Amino acid sequence: MASQAPRTAEILRDRGYFVEKVEQVVSGTFIKRDCFGAFDYIAVKADVHGVLGVQVCSNDRYADHLTKLREIEAVWAWLRAGNGIIVHSWRKRKEKNEKTGNWGTSQWHVVEIPITIAALDPEPDWTVVRARIQKEQEERKAASLAKRQATLQRKQAALRPISVR
Repeated sequence: MASQAPRTAEILRDRGYFVEKVEQVVSGTFIKRDCFGAFDYIAVKADVHGVLGVQVCSNDRYADHLTKLREIEAVWAWLRAGNGIIVHSWRKRKEKNEKTGNWGTSQWHVVEIPITIAALDPEPDWTVVRARIQKEQEERKAASLAKRQATLQRKQAALRPISVR
C-alpha cells in the first residue's frame, strides 16, 4: 500500500492541511512502525480543532485496521483529547465507458472513513489487552531466540573439522 500513501498526503495538502509522515521503517528490516502503532501521517489545519491522525490501507484490509485501532490505548486517548482519525482505504476500480460500453483502465479511488469513539465502542478491557500484547511479545522474543540459536548451531556444525582417515 506504500504507493498510495503519498496520494493521501497530496489529498490532505490540497485541502489545506500541513502533513507529516510519521511512519518509520526499522533500520535494516522491512518492518514499518506507525506513530502510536496507529498513524502513517499526522495533519494539522489552522481552522480545524485538534490534530488529524491518518491511517492508509488497501480496501480489503480496512476491517483489520479498524480492529487494530480499537485495541490501541493511545487511539482512545487521542480521540478523547479532541483529535481526529481518518482511514484512507484505497482500491483500484475500472470505469465503464458510457459511449463504447468498454471497460477503461483501472483507476485508484479512496474511501475516507472518519473514526470516532462511537465507531470503536465498546472500549476493551485494557488489562486483558496489555496481558495479551505482553504474551505475544514474549512468544515472538522466544521464537526469535530459538531461531538465532538454531542458526548458530548450524554455523558451528559447518565449522567443525572433518576428520579424514
